[in-house]
Amino acid sequence: MTVAETPLYQRREWLSQKYVSERLSCDAIAALCGLRSHVSILYWKKRFGIPSRTLSEARGDRAPMLGRHHSAEAKEKIGRAFRGIKRGPQSAEHKRHLSEAVRGRWTGQKNPNWNNGASYAVYPREFNNELRDKIRNRDNYSCQFPGCDRRENGHKFHVHHLDENPKNNQRGNLILLCLAHHRSVHNSEVYKKKLLNKGEV
Repeated sequence: MTVAETPLYQRREWLSQKYVSERLSCDAIAALCGLRSHVSILYWKKRFGIPSRTLSEARGDRAPMLGRHHSAEAKEKIGRAFRGIKRGPQSAEHKRHLSEAVRGRWTGQKNPNWNNGASYAVYPREFNNELRDKIRNRDNYSCQFPGCDRRENGHKFHVHHLDENPKNNQRGNLILLCLAHHRSVHNSEVYKKKLLNKGEV
């Protein structure tokens, strides 16, 4: 790539001129170069060793207290505003008071995560690691979806309920599927029929 073809922001002198001398922000330089983001500008600025401005330098005139100090009267007002605010650990009485104030506000149907009383713990105790390992061993640690030849290789495959009833843990209802086919079976009627009909739709 010749110097003429090199993008402007990849030239040390040009970038230094814009950022240091003209005091343009990285966003402004990116816009000048037709870039959608300032990330490339940051990269080349760092690569060329151009130091970043401090926050107060970057804000310039927009920093309202830059070079100024609060008056004694202002300091007194700020002090009065913060007096009486308790910092540090809360007492047991204060915690109890807070607990009583919110009790019942986010329980049951008032909770935004309410799911009509359904629980996430839908699998019974007998659907445990021991049972899943027996199914993996029975299915030779390979996906049982018709036409799939994937085998477990460091990641355990999923044990799927053919009738999609998580409480029916009869061995004839359980089958080993790779992650891709397990997702497909749950999200597509076509894949579900293929699995149940051994490949025929």
